[in-house]
Amino acid sequence: MGLQEVWFWQNQQFSLYGLMDADEGYVSLETSQLLPQLDMVLLAR
Repeated sequence: MGLQEVWFWQNQQFSLYGLMDADEGYVSLETSQLLPQLDMVLLAR
């Protein structure tokens, strides 16, 4: 059991990762799967 999504804040920007399945693990995301309408660029300002 893992977190569905994790966010990292580094160098003034967000990096998002989503858990696809137990075999594949986490993959990089462009937008949040949990909050798809959230503008990550705007949030980082």
